[in-house]
Amino acid sequence: MPLGGYVIVSHKGEEIRLTTRQADMWTRGAFAVYLALVDQQRITPRIPGDPAQH
Repeated sequence: MPLGGYVIVSHKGEEIRLTTRQADMWTRGAFAVYLALVDQQRITPRIPGDPAQH
């Protein structure tokens, strides 16, 4: 892992290097997409091991 940044490795082995700021923006964007999918009821969030969801 580079100092002050992150490396994402794809399933094909390709490396994507991100600065800390880029990684922060990426995670915020990914979380916003997740929340939008939940809001649209296209996915249902679940908590692993939660017996109330069975």
